Amino acid sequence: MIHKFASVVTGAQRLTATAKLLDVPVLVTEQYPKGLGPTVGDLASAFADAQVSKFEKTDFTMVTERVKEALKNAPFQGREHVVLVGLEAHVCVQQTTLDLLEMGYGVHLCVDAISSQQPTDRAAGLTRVDRAGAFITTTESVSKKSLLTSPRNAISSSPASIPCPGPSMAGPSPCPGPVQNYSSSRTPPASFNPANSRASNRRS
Repeated sequence: MIHKFASVVTGAQRLTATAKLLDVPVLVTEQYPKGLGPTVGDLASAFADAQVSKFEKTDFTMVTERVKEALKNAPFQGREHVVLVGLEAHVCVQQTTLDLLEMGYGVHLCVDAISSQQPTDRAAGLTRVDRAGAFITTTESVSKKSLLTSPRNAISSSPASIPCPGPSMAGPSPCPGPVQNYSSSRTPPASFNPANSRASNRRS
């Protein structure tokens, strides 16, 4: 049982709806769906109406070779920020964040849509990535900031969204672009615009 799982689903739905409204691409990964099951139905239906690229995986990161290749091409090419949500915080979300940071992306984690089975594991995973350089934020902050600062005619230069790996809802997770309101000591770049990001969903 995932801690506060309903919040993860609601947050991922909120980001997906925002991404759809702003034409921000979403990248979703599913962790071994044949064994763990597919993405939860409420999210799968939301993804069906958005600009979503979906990949299966068995690694504890969503940054597989296929995903790396996808990030080099449209609609993700040239995007500098990723907004990430999903499961589990201390496994797939943590490793995906570390991998994306190493690749040079600005990574923004929406904590209301990231969780683990145990609250202690969730806290440890978020602390680890915060100290590694990721930005801690919420789906509400990302969505509101995106809608306020991203006119549709500027979307082409914005980051994308990437739902990250998580268990079969049991769990999905996402990752998009720059945000302003963080519960973090670091300050995002002045040019940060949530519409210039990728949204990502994943399952661990």
